[in-house]
Amino acid sequence: MLTTPICIVAFGAHGKGPAFALGVILPLLCAGDLFALYHYWGKWERSSLKVLLPGVVVGVAVGAMLIDRFTPQQLNFCIGVIAIAFVVFQVARKKFDVLAGRLHPTATTGLPFGVAAGVTSTFAHGAGPVVSIS
Repeated sequence: MLTTPICIVAFGAHGKGPAFALGVILPLLCAGDLFALYHYWGKWERSSLKVLLPGVVVGVAVGAMLIDRFTPQQLNFCIGVIAIAFVVFQVARKKFDVLAGRLHPTATTGLPFGVAAGVTSTFAHGAGPVVSIS
């Protein structure tokens, strides 16, 4: 959860903006995702994927269109807010874990959570908590 904010701070110390840090870290995270796909292959629920994926595609497109409109300071602020939200999620996770067995994404919840996951993934490379809640 802290990889993106730490990279933004590190690259910022060398005069690079947050968008540069996001671009540098993206291939590394994609490689990690490939390993995760191998490990978890076939262990997901297809129905959840069908409900969340359309919203994720829309969210990534929206995030890609918005990311250039932010100044580096605004983008840093957005990423900071997302990081704080992740911390709050981790603190409150036990409550969500109790509900996890009872919650299943539907078309009503899947689209907004998918869009949120796509935007979050574009800005901070971390949509896991958003998808976990759905």
